[in-house]
Amino acid sequence: SLPAERASAVERGFAAGDYDLLYVAPERLMTARFLQMLDAAAARGALALFAIDEAHCVSQWGHDFRPEYLQLSVLPERFPRVPRIALTATADEVTRSEIIANLHLEGARLFVSSFDRPNIRYRIVEKAAARTQLRDFLRAEHDGDAGIVYCLSRRKVDETAAWLATK
Repeated sequence: SLPAERASAVERGFAAGDYDLLYVAPERLMTARFLQMLDAAAARGALALFAIDEAHCVSQWGHDFRPEYLQLSVLPERFPRVPRIALTATADEVTRSEIIANLHLEGARLFVSSFDRPNIRYRIVEKAAARTQLRDFLRAEHDGDAGIVYCLSRRKVDETAAWLATK
């Protein structure tokens, strides 16, 4: 989501070894250009770890929304000496098995904690003037709070976020 000029500056900094940590969306990571940058970084020994966040997106329900997550299976093939970890807060046993298989993490240690998330609440209401309804809900019950609004597509996420930023 960075503007092109800023993305280029970050890429130059990455190539120069200026960063200890670089967060990259799978959609950017899987481009030929970025993979070439990673090849160069690996050649100079500058890749310490791939941390795959939101790893549940490689499961049967997640990759429909973000298909590049399935392509992350190329990492152990292309960078066999770089360790990988997969992180998620929402993976049942079946989803964990899919993560392990799809990311080639067989034999990796597995850490599982409780699914009890007392900070997460779901409310389902009939939709009527959805954006206005969302804005009114946020103002009335969560003004100044952080939260997650789920949408059915990335395009809808971007549109909703842009709309909320103006309200």
